[in-house]
Formats: sequence, C-alpha cells, structure tokens
Amino acid sequence: MSASQLMSHRRLLALSLALATGTTLAGPAFADRAFNRVSTFLIADNLPVERDSASVTVSEIVAASEDGTTLIYTDSPQDALGFIDITSPSSPIPAGFVPLPGEPTSVAVSGGVALVAVNESDGFVNVAGDLVAIDIT
Repeated sequence: MSASQLMSHRRLLALSLALATGTTLAGPAFADRAFNRVSTFLIADNLPVERDSASVTVSEIVAASEDGTTLIYTDSPQDALGFIDITSPSSPIPAGFVPLPGEPTSVAVSGGVALVAVNESDGFVNVAGDLVAIDIT
C-alpha cells in the first residue's frame, strides 16, 4: 500500500469514528442544534380502557399537527392511530386512539386531516390497503 493510500484510509477511518461517536466535524458551530429531551410519554397510557394495557403497543411513524400541539402516531400491533396532546411539551397527555381496519404503515398531516396508509393484506403476495383520512380539527 502506498503512503497516499495509507493516509486516505486513515482519513476515512477518522471520519467513520467521528460519525460513529457522534462527533461533529464542525465543532461548536452546531452545538446549539443538539436534541434535548423535554419529557417522555408511555404509549400504553394512551390505550383505551377496553384494551389490555399489557399488550404490545408502539409508536412507529409520528407526524405533528400543523399547529404543533398534537403528535399523531401509527401503532401497528394495535391496528390503530394514537394522538398525544403536547400543548405543554413538558407534560404530554393522552389525546385519543382511533382503531383502523388494518395495520397502519404511514401517517402524514395535511391541513386538518391525518392521512393514514393502512395495510389490509393477509400476506405479502396479494397486497391490499386503503388511504384513510381522519379529521383532526
């Protein structure tokens, strides 16, 4: 291996290590852009009372209402869409749970509507689904 190839490999290794450890190459210029957790929310707290709180539930794909006060998330194991009120970001509260006709695979917000892609297939061969629109105003 030539000296220039060795230097190139060392630079690549240094860059890889910097990225893997979260070190920014720009230094303090981006220090104010760090993620700071302001609260946590237990998704099981948003399950309706008729659902077992010990059952599998997750927040997978998350979108926000256009006013930024509500988070909307897909919950594939529950075949549902969940809502969290973040009017006070440090104190999120359950804001609803909407059962769907199948597994939600994506959610996006446009105006006052949550658009949810719902997989209604029994398998991966004969796929079927719907786009469900839910009024979130």
